[in-house]
Amino acid sequence: MNLFCCAAAAAPASAVMSVTGNTGSSGELLYTVRNGSAAVTGCTGEPSYLGIPQFIGGYQVTLIADEAFSGCSSLRHISLPEGLCAIGDKSFYACSHLESIVIPDSVITLGEGCFCGCGELRALSIPDGIRTIPGSAFRACVSLSEVTLPDSVCTLGSCAFSGCGKLGSVRLGSGLSEIGSYAFYMCPELRTLWIPDSVTYIGEYAFGYSSPSPDSGATLLSGSSAAKKYAADNLISYTDTGDTVPAAALTGISGRRLGRSLPLPLLIVISIIITIFILRLSLQNRKLKKRKY
Repeated sequence: MNLFCCAAAAAPASAVMSVTGNTGSSGELLYTVRNGSAAVTGCTGEPSYLGIPQFIGGYQVTLIADEAFSGCSSLRHISLPEGLCAIGDKSFYACSHLESIVIPDSVITLGEGCFCGCGELRALSIPDGIRTIPGSAFRACVSLSEVTLPDSVCTLGSCAFSGCGKLGSVRLGSGLSEIGSYAFYMCPELRTLWIPDSVTYIGEYAFGYSSPSPDSGATLLSGSSAAKKYAADNLISYTDTGDTVPAAALTGISGRRLGRSLPLPLLIVISIIITIFILRLSLQNRKLKKRKY
């Protein structure tokens, strides 16, 4: 067994200390004291469950340090305490078997890549109060199927949910203003997404992946001019909803961002041919029904 399944981060304010906690094994939580509060920096052993207490050594736990549990592949479940304020950069990076986590309402800051590569994580709810989902925060969470973002979230960083192959339901909050490049890159199960009117910027390849032909099943629903422009630039279907929040706001898109290999006139011709073909099939079916009866 590895003595440290999760490497302890450096402790600038004090030496790393340990405390016997509910780790689902004989391991111990590691922590430092910073500015009168405790920062959890890792653990010993190979725990499958971590229950981080609200207080350690008489100090309130307010931070999960950078890379605290990075690479802890044995970890399946973790309980985070109320009073926690921040989850650091790559703090749960590549915890490949982490199945569930509840982020407390007290958390206001998430670090870059904090849950990147958590391949067994299936559902997620972000607490109200978080303003930014940073870059690669949930990248390659390949089992993640649904996400709810509160109205407090203003920015989705680059690659925030890229590579989430099973992500089929996304609720974007009405306060969102920026969707970064590659935010939902390679999320093929997202077919329809409501973009809030508040969105003023959408980065390149925010939805989908390169394709030689249009993905006609992908649809953006929005009253946002930025979403309308993105849809037009990338040959994605767009429906103007004005200020109305459609029922589809609880589902997600799509998207394959397209190349320019097919000119617009050719696309129009192809659409006409397909329409004629469908009409002919419909007429043939009607004739067969008449003959039958």
